This record gives sequence, structure tokens and C-alpha cells, in this order.
Amino acid sequence: MIISNEEREQIIKYKNAIASYLVSIVKNGMPTDAQIKTETCKYCTFMYPELIGNDNYINEIIKLLLEQFQFKLEIGVMLYEEEAEPWFKDFKNDNENYYFERYKTYLLNDCSFSNESIRVLDEEILDTIMDYLGDPRQDYFNPRRGLVMGDVQSGKTSTYTGLICKAADAGYKAIIVLTGMVESLRVQTQKRLDLGFVGFDSSHMKNEMSDDFWIGVGKYNRQKKGIVLTSAENDFVSKTAQNLGFSLESFNDTVLFVVKKNTTVLQRLIKWLRDLNGDPSGKINFPLLVIDDEADNASINTKEPEEDPSKINSLIRELLDRFMLNNYVGFTATPFANIFINPNETDDLFPRDFIYCLKAPENYIGPSQIFVEGAKYSNAIRFNNDCNEVLPVNHKKYAPFDVLPSTLRDAMFSYFLSNVIRDLRGDNYTHRGMLINISSYVSTHENIKNTVQNFYNEVLRKYALYCKDDELSKNEEILKETKKVFKREYSNLEFSWDIVREQLFDSNKRIQVLIVNKDSSMINYDDYKENGARVIVIGGLALSRGLTIEGLCISYFFRYSKTYDVLLQMGRWFGYRKHYDDLFRIWLPTELKDWYAVINESVEELKLDLERMRIMDKKPKDFGLRIRNDKTSLRITAANKMKTAATQYVTISIFGDFVDTPCIAKDIITNKNNFKYVEEFLYKIKENERKQDSLNKRVLFKNIKKAQIIEFLKEFQANSLNPNFDKDGLINFIDSYDGTEFDEFDVVIIEGDKRKAKQISIAGYNISTPSKQFDCYDNCIRINKSRLMLVNPIDMRDGLNNKINDELVAEGKKLYLKAHPTANSEDYHPSAKLYLSTKERNPILAIYLIDLNIHADDDQYDYLVQIKKYFEDNGIMPIGIALGIPKYRDSGNKECCYKINIVEQQRQANEINEGEEL
Repeated sequence: MIISNEEREQIIKYKNAIASYLVSIVKNGMPTDAQIKTETCKYCTFMYPELIGNDNYINEIIKLLLEQFQFKLEIGVMLYEEEAEPWFKDFKNDNENYYFERYKTYLLNDCSFSNESIRVLDEEILDTIMDYLGDPRQDYFNPRRGLVMGDVQSGKTSTYTGLICKAADAGYKAIIVLTGMVESLRVQTQKRLDLGFVGFDSSHMKNEMSDDFWIGVGKYNRQKKGIVLTSAENDFVSKTAQNLGFSLESFNDTVLFVVKKNTTVLQRLIKWLRDLNGDPSGKINFPLLVIDDEADNASINTKEPEEDPSKINSLIRELLDRFMLNNYVGFTATPFANIFINPNETDDLFPRDFIYCLKAPENYIGPSQIFVEGAKYSNAIRFNNDCNEVLPVNHKKYAPFDVLPSTLRDAMFSYFLSNVIRDLRGDNYTHRGMLINISSYVSTHENIKNTVQNFYNEVLRKYALYCKDDELSKNEEILKETKKVFKREYSNLEFSWDIVREQLFDSNKRIQVLIVNKDSSMINYDDYKENGARVIVIGGLALSRGLTIEGLCISYFFRYSKTYDVLLQMGRWFGYRKHYDDLFRIWLPTELKDWYAVINESVEELKLDLERMRIMDKKPKDFGLRIRNDKTSLRITAANKMKTAATQYVTISIFGDFVDTPCIAKDIITNKNNFKYVEEFLYKIKENERKQDSLNKRVLFKNIKKAQIIEFLKEFQANSLNPNFDKDGLINFIDSYDGTEFDEFDVVIIEGDKRKAKQISIAGYNISTPSKQFDCYDNCIRINKSRLMLVNPIDMRDGLNNKINDELVAEGKKLYLKAHPTANSEDYHPSAKLYLSTKERNPILAIYLIDLNIHADDDQYDYLVQIKKYFEDNGIMPIGIALGIPKYRDSGNKECCYKINIVEQQRQANEINEGEEL
């Protein structure tokens, strides 16, 4: 169904009204898909009788509601130097919060945010970050340095726009947003902040009478007008501000600056701030918040430690230092360079106070959903190696581009077809984009544009003449080629070729071929408000960082970069694909698919490390960070951004050690499933019970086949936050081991004190459950709290015979007394590793059915009582496992390369020094 703009506006009004109704009847959380469909039909029947029988309208309303309530933000992971003194929530409760309240209205009505997502952004994410910024009402606070991580194209701008609104409500006098290095990106950021914070078109500041003046948040509340000294037309110009007599003191409200990371611009801004706003010493006594978008780009000090900082880095430091009260928050999807900043340089930009890792919503399409083998959208990838024959990777300036590679023709036909399908689906008002990024040279872009434009003109002419005539179209080469691409790409969708063919001209007659680079302006989407933009965008650097092509569907990419951050940022195809996730396609060189998979693995491992750091109560400054760097042809980031990084080869080995799962999921389904898996497993191995062989008088099963252990490990759902338990890695390690030592395992059910322990029945056994202290972080139970330890030393003793046990204990005691001459033998307590330090035993799997223990003096006593009751009321029990591997060899069989930051280097050096002292 093709819908007019007038109809679309009316449908959105219906949708907004019904969305408010759904929120009112679903008090907590979000309505289910079934509720949305049922309640929408009911509501329309009673409130909009004119819609009865108009299934097209009602279906369109339901589709928009499903889209709105599908967008679900989740709480991210916060690492911090020290617990914040909460100040903002109290402030918020006592004030009107003008800027953020109207921003919430804008997100709900214009951006398809659900109420629950807005609540999470408001209360869980931004309020938390605000508490870690300085309170602007104070006379003094220490400078704050933070970092917010998020995925490429996942919505970081929405997050920092909300942060700006909250900072303005709190009383920050100056907010400076540092954008990328190109003007097109700065303009894009300015326009988004005009919508989300300013409330009017900054390029029309002198023309308040215009109908188009009020935009975004300005449509909902104009009681205050945002103050902005930059615009979509101009970066900061000090002469304009001086001519108008502006200084920060002249305004009663927050002043926003959106500026490029450009030496001249930053020097100009600093001079104006010093001359018009500084005291005699040049210091400014107003609170400042600096948001550094793309914080890993240009902001990093690339000079040697003994040299002066690089220019942009130095100017950012000077800008911050100019204000007595200052905060710096970097935002980036590629934080590799930021991690390698030396934290010992106190005036640099290392995020010493906090790191917040945003979680992408479920409907975000990122590297994990595209480049991992078997991922949901892995079928969107196409290869374009033939591009190298037309325009080699290492081409010169002004390289000719006279003919389209056949893969680029296919990509353009796919774009034309996707436009038709989206129109037929009723999305005819939306922006549509195709990206062509195959050269970094501005001079070459014009050659590419001319050839692409000529091909488009030819295709459009043929569509005009033949697409509506079935017989004529059969013999026309362009139509035949289009049909061939349709059959390969989209014939499995809901529309037949004949229906699509008839719409080809109408859906593609408005396409514009544009260049976006440093010599051209960005796409002005305001020019396409009525019908939506349909553009083929050609560019290089400007398309490689931060710039968003609205409605990007087809990407044709033939560029090579050797660094993680640049390659990830070039992925403009990441993001949200509302109504067309089955249409988007990516053409790239074959090798890049593997490269993106490698980068994704490193990024996901980094995120997991951050979550594990939080679980272990670590801080940004005292926990070393490492980034996987196995692919020798790829670097993490530019070499001059990694001057403090060291290379470390890590041999992954668990010989003579154990791995366990002290982090246990809190949800009901996971724990119920794990109980079922354990019980089924115990029934299968019951005939191998050897209770008389247990040194601890526990239920013990001897000589269980490796295949049964692997089958159990595959089924058991271990929490990914466990610091050392890599389930897939363990399974692969055991399965591919080249010796016979893993052919048979011992299995033990760990028990507690039989006189006091809670009893439970499983697989016909009455088990005295071990009692473990715990706390709860987010959706995770932490056994033994931040110590994160499930295993008691004697848990690894089972399966040993008495003779070997006595020998190990005697040898361990002897070494202990040698190292501690003044100690008594009674002071010696064997470790779990001691019992694994022999080859004369089977590997062991220990199973823990845990009774949660709470001390009466625990700071979280009431909360932990609720958690325990939650488990009991739902009839579930936390279950953990541990795997002990005897010391069959001295090394493992897998070596990984990491780059480690200076904190991790220092931590490892301290460990070595402590070992030498001992």
C-alpha cells in the first residue's frame, strides 16, 4: 500500500494516541506483540469508528506500534574510580528539568522510543552518568574524566543529547561538543542537537518569524530557547559573538558550542573564552561540560611521553583547564586508542573516573549479526573483488573510472529494487540511501559520480519506456538484468516480479547522485522532508567516521584499512533497518569479511572484559585492559596512538588448575534448565557411582566418558560473565586434545555440612547443599561476592586415592614450611591446585547445588533476602560447576596475541616483583 504524506501524518497521530493508551494499561515494562494487536483493534473500534473496515490503516498503525515498542534500551556497564556521591537524582526531584522533559516528549513522538526505553535512558543511564560528573552548584570539584562506549551507528548521539539536556537543567553554563575533523560531520551533529536540545534551526537564528524556525523539541515547549553560538552554517566565529557583545555571563542559561576538532577553530574559541569570560588570570569561574564525539579521533596524544602533546590534544587540555569546574566525557564506538592513554599523565584524557559501556538495543544490527558465521544477517554479504580491476586499491589521484564493475551494477539494481519494495510496503515517505566508498581521493569522486550518474540516467530511461509493458520489457537488456538481480536477491519476498517491474520507474525517478567529502556539503535532509531523500552517496573519509546516511540499504565498499578502529567506523551499514532488514546488502572484498569477524571477536571480548571488571569491582585505573590482536595483518589502531601498548602472547592453559562458574544467572528459565540438565546427566552416569572412593564422603562417579562430559557442557548454560570459564573454548580444548588423559573424567556432587545443610533430592540422591555467601549485580548472582570463588580447596580432592593424596599434602606442607620458617605445620592449608598437581588422576567435574547464605550484618541484607526468596518462591536453585584439570603437561595448546595497556603492564610487573620478594 502506497501512502501519501497526509495519510502518513494522520496514521502517526493515531499511533501516538494508542501508544499512550498502551502505556497506561501496561504499568511496568512494555506491551507484548499480542497486546499491541488486540488492544489497537479494540481502541480503534471505540475511539476511531472511521477506521472500522480500513484494514490498511489499522495494519499500518500496528506496524508502527510494534516498531516503537520493539526498541528496547538496556542498562549498560559502569566502571568507576570510586562510588559517586549521588547528587543529581535529588536535584532532579526538586526541579522542573525543562530541557530533558521536552526531550523525552520528542523521543516518544518523533523518534519511536518506547516509554520504557526513555525511562531506562533517563533514570538508569543518564542519571548514573550525571552522578559521576561534578555538581555545578558547588564552588569546587575535581576535574572529571569519563568515557562512554557504544556500537557504531547504535544511538550514541541520542545518549549524549540527553546528557546535554540534563547538564543544562543542572546548571552547566557552557557545553562544548567536539565533533570529528570534517565540516559535514560537524553540521550533522549541529542539526541533531538543534532538534534534541536547541529547539530551533540554528542556521535561522535571526529569523524567528519563519514557519520552519521551531523544530524538534521546540515544537513541544518554547518556554526557554536554547542558546547556541554555532550553527549548521558556521562553526564558532568569535567576531560574531564579540560584535553582539556576547559573553557567557550575558546569558542566564546554558550556552552550547558545536565545533570541529580543528586547530584554528579551537584556538579561536579558547581566545574568546579567555578574553571575554576569564578573570585576570584567564580562568573562567563557570562549570563546563565537554562532550568529545569520536573521542579516539584526533583527541589522542600521538607524541612521545617526553615531548609536548600533539596539537589537538593539547588544545582540548587547555580548553578544559581554562574552566575552574570542568568535565570531559568521550563518546566512541572504537575506544582502542583511549584505552592506551597513559593514566599516569594526570592532565591527559584517560577515563580515570568512569567508563560506561552502552548496550545496543535488540533490533540493532552490528558486526555480530552480520560477520559471524551463521549470523542472522550473514546472507546480506556480497563480494566485489572485480572492483580492483576497474579501480585498484592503490590507485592514484584523478584515477579514471569509465566503466562500472559488474558487481556495482548489481548493487545499483538492488538499490532500485529495494526502493520499489519499500514503496509497495507503504514506506514511500522514508529516506533511502546507497553508499559507494571505493576511493579516498576527492579528485576521483567526481569521476565515479559521472559514471554512476550516466548509468543511472540510462537505466531510468529504459525503465520509463519499458517497465510498465510486460512484452516490451522481456527483450530489453536493462530490464532483463534487473530481473536477474531480483530473482537472486528478492524473489523470496512478498511481491512478484510483475508487480515490482511496473513500479520501477515511479520508485526511482527521484534519485540523486551526490558526493560527500571535504569539498562538498553533507546531505541536507531538510530538503527532502515532503517525500524522503533517495540518494546514491559517493565519498571517502567523510563516509568513514560518524556520518549517517539515512535509510542506508545498499553499501558498496572497496577500501582497505589495516586498523580495527578505521574499519569499524567505515561500517556505515551498521545500525537499524526498520521495515527493510531483509533488503539491505553489503558488497565488500572477500578478505574483509574475515577481518570484520576478527575485529568483532576482539570488540566483544573487550566488552566482556569490562563486564567482568565490573563484576569484580575493578576500577578504570587499577585494572589492566587488553585487546585481542591475533591477525598479524591488522593493527588495533594507528601506531602513534599506541605508544604505551605492549605486546603479550598469552598461552591459554588450565593444566594443574580449575575453572568455575561463580557468576550465576538470576533468571528462572536458565536455572530450571540447568537443574534439568544436571539431573538427566546424573541418571545417565548413575551406574558409575563409586561413593567408597570419595575422600570427602560425597557422591562420586568414576571414569565417565569424555563424550558424556562434552555433551553435558554443551547443554549447561554458564553465565558469560564468569572471568575464566570460556565454555566453547573448554569444549574445543577437551575435544581436540591429542592425548588420552581426557578420555575419562570423575564427577562429584559437592555437599555441605550434613548436620546443618539444606537437603535437596536430585536423580534419587539426597544432597546436603553447600552454603555460599553471595551478592547480586544486575542479573547475576556472585558467589563469595567480589572474590568470585565457587571452589573450596578440598572440592578438587575427590577422585584421588589416599596414597597420592597423602603424598601431595606432605610435599605441599614441606614447601610451605621452607618458605615460612616460623610457621607451624597446622598453619598449612592445601590449595585446590595442589590436588591437581599430579598426573595420577582423572580430570574432575564438580557440581554445586547452592544454598544461598546471608549474614545478618550484610550491608545489603534486606535486598539479599528478597533475592533468596525470589529463588525459593520460583522453586529454583542456583547451580554452578567447576572443571579441574590435572597437570598432565606444562603448557596448553593455544596461544593468543594481545596488546595490553600500561595499567596491565604495571600490574604484571608488580606481580613479578612480589614473586621475587617472596
